[in-house]
Amino acid sequence: MWAKRFPVPEFDRHALKDLEWNAPEISDHSAGEGYAATAIAADSAICDKFKFQGEYLIIVACSLPNQPVRISGNSFAWPIQRAVMFDSLNADECNVIADWKTPRPMNTRFGPDGGITVVSEKLYALIGHQFADHWVGSRIMLDNEWQGDSEFGFRILSSSETEINDFHDAVVYFEWDNPQSES
Repeated sequence: MWAKRFPVPEFDRHALKDLEWNAPEISDHSAGEGYAATAIAADSAICDKFKFQGEYLIIVACSLPNQPVRISGNSFAWPIQRAVMFDSLNADECNVIADWKTPRPMNTRFGPDGGITVVSEKLYALIGHQFADHWVGSRIMLDNEWQGDSEFGFRILSSSETEINDFHDAVVYFEWDNPQSES
């Protein structure tokens, strides 16, 4: 055989097509109430550090339970997609938790096949698509009502297009088991 085909993960993107989009409300807090994703204003130092720019640039603050959280992703888009997740809004001190890019256009692989597991009560994410030597922030939707297999979680949906409301370009899922009760 002259070429080897690598398996591509299944991704049902059809449910994420033609969604009604409204820009997420920008919070002045870096944390919402409960375990959820919250849109906050993009900090220029953080955006410069990761080479993100554009009209739809938003940082997503993710409030998570203090227990293992599985983070996984899917993509279906022509432009190369990127999600960078980090632990602080201080550009000089932030640590990258994950930096995912699609390997090529129209590939559903986004991040490791099994995802990653983190224990962090707070992380931040920038999601965008490649344009020349930088990344352009994508339009995002925050789905705090989403429930994965564990029934606890949320997801961030994104679209590289400005005129088509298909939010399957880069999807990042956060999911965990029943949050432990706080004493």
